[in-house]
Amino acid sequence: KAGKDLEAAAEPLNLKVLTLPKITRRSPPAAFREFRTLTASLFAAGDSEVVTATQDEKTAIAVVAEIVPERQAEFDEVREQVRDQYVTQESRSLAEQRAKELGEATTQDGLTAAARSFRIKPETSDFVRRSDSIPNLGSVGALGDDAFALETGKAVGPVRSGNDWAV
Repeated sequence: KAGKDLEAAAEPLNLKVLTLPKITRRSPPAAFREFRTLTASLFAAGDSEVVTATQDEKTAIAVVAEIVPERQAEFDEVREQVRDQYVTQESRSLAEQRAKELGEATTQDGLTAAARSFRIKPETSDFVRRSDSIPNLGSVGALGDDAFALETGKAVGPVRSGNDWAV
């Protein structure tokens, strides 16, 4: 009833009335973003309660039509998200494990032999300074001081660079 009263009051004043579907605290509608306190006030209000917010000489008036409690999502609703998170987590874990194995093999056999045994193509860089960056790796600083204390031809790692690993 309060929503219909608001529409009736807004019509003769040529005020815009928006009817919004369900809103959540985590994703308020774009229309609310310019009113910092509106979302918090709406979630503190009860059914059919009128809420106002003023920001930069604009005023918003809202009516809570219905409060629907949040619920736990059903597995079928989030199956793909759960799968994607699991695959991402497992692939990162496997990449870290393989990088450690490659680092150990590199220490024992050298980079070229270790790379060959892991069936990967080694990529080497030219002379670098601490302030430089290496393609596909990022900042040389990520290698730490060990990279600059090693003898020529020795390897450092594994080193994490974002979601990737390098030796």
